[in-house]
Amino acid sequence: MKSFLAGFGTGLALGMLYAPRSGEDTREQLRSKTDEFARVAQEQSQRVKQAAGELREQVTRSGSQLRSTVQNVASKIGLGPLVRLNTASREDLMGLPGIGPALADRIIEGRPFTSERQIVERGILPQNTFDELMRELKAA
Repeated sequence: MKSFLAGFGTGLALGMLYAPRSGEDTREQLRSKTDEFARVAQEQSQRVKQAAGELREQVTRSGSQLRSTVQNVASKIGLGPLVRLNTASREDLMGLPGIGPALADRIIEGRPFTSERQIVERGILPQNTFDELMRELKAA
């Protein structure tokens, strides 16, 4: 980007030195071209922002679908609660009984868990909250 701007500036300077038109005509032409360049750059910027937003939405949808599929398969083979603890989003965790923002953050920071009990062993959740959480996760 720096080299582009340097080249652009050099071109402007040389154009002004060797321009066959009057100074005022040249300045008006430069002003017009600069305005056109700014307009095109702004349009490109808007297109990039829109494409980034669409990509972000697709990734979010794909991630949610993948998380749901993994959780469904894991629950069928008896690993549902462990997988949910390792994959649930902060919002999903906060939707569980006894889990607020602070506990959800602590669970996420403590990941990955290789067993359900590690969440208590590491001091992330007290036993009674863990028991209630396991009942909820196994019922879901």
